[in-house]
Amino acid sequence: MSATESIPRYPSWGKDYQKAYRERVNKDPVRLERKRAQRRASDRTESNSRRARLVRERKQHILDLLGGKCRVCGYDAYIGVIDLHETEKLFYPNPGTFLKSNKRFQQLLDDIHVLVPLCRNCHAEYHAGLVDLPKSPGKASAGSKKR
Repeated sequence: MSATESIPRYPSWGKDYQKAYRERVNKDPVRLERKRAQRRASDRTESNSRRARLVRERKQHILDLLGGKCRVCGYDAYIGVIDLHETEKLFYPNPGTFLKSNKRFQQLLDDIHVLVPLCRNCHAEYHAGLVDLPKSPGKASAGSKKR
């Protein structure tokens, strides 16, 4: 074979063949189901919902140990509104991040005495200096508001 002769291109290498191959392969139900299963396995939404459920369950456990409601106003309708206020800064950046891993959750349980459950409104009012934290768990007395 001389240098000027080129290797013949087979028809199977052309774009028409590739298009026909993709159409044929993409209609195979076994292959399609295998690809869908791979996508589901790599999809993070299921693991994210599992993780979110675990965090909610751990937060509910912590709230149950602390009384289950806001220490100032007694709000307990929805746990997503309850924040965990720290009387001493032990959890960086905040206690909510400690609900995500087993080791850090155990640390949160060990130092639970520094946490106070507050609803978001009372938490903001406390940091603004409008509300004092009551000494004991439960509903606050009428004198805890500074207004």
